[in-house]
Amino acid sequence: MRTVSIYVRAWLCFATLAIIIVGAACLAADAAPDAPKSPAAVQAMATHDGALKRAKEAYDAAVAAADRKYLSDLQAALKIASSNGATDEVVRIFSQIKAAQPNAANDAANEQALREQVLGCRRFVYALRGSGSKELELLRDGRLGNGVGGWEKSWSVQTKDGRAVLVLDGERGPATLVPVGGAFKGTFDHGASAEITLTPKR
Repeated sequence: MRTVSIYVRAWLCFATLAIIIVGAACLAADAAPDAPKSPAAVQAMATHDGALKRAKEAYDAAVAAADRKYLSDLQAALKIASSNGATDEVVRIFSQIKAAQPNAANDAANEQALREQVLGCRRFVYALRGSGSKELELLRDGRLGNGVGGWEKSWSVQTKDGRAVLVLDGERGPATLVPVGGAFKGTFDHGASAEITLTPKR
């Protein structure tokens, strides 16, 4: 309800802005283009410009506040879904967060959202094309539990090319995996080009 209220106030500001613009247009239509401006006219224009600026600032601030509240609510819902192990809900909320903040300026928030998605699942089926598959457990501290091996020793979430990705690291070097639905797919950054798939274990 609070978000709705914020948007209502924003639209009221926008309506005020529209009224001011229309009123100014009417005054301009009545004045001769080259007529000298009296002190009263100059003062009226300054008042109009000030009102226009304040209305726009109020509208922008209201929209920004509504956006922050929306993202905050999504982050809170994501943590709850993660703690409950609700994998499908974690994936759905994470997709909403990505859609709500597409800019690189939100890298930290995107990384946190992806981290919560990973921890909400925690146990995955790790498959390296041509080498079979195994269970792989991603622990909260960045280490790997069940399934840890030479090529897979730790994990982290990073931002690459403007998007949050999952990085597995080990003796072979890092492997970058991008979110694809509820799973992750990618390859080693150097050397082996075989596809790696990490699918939540259900």
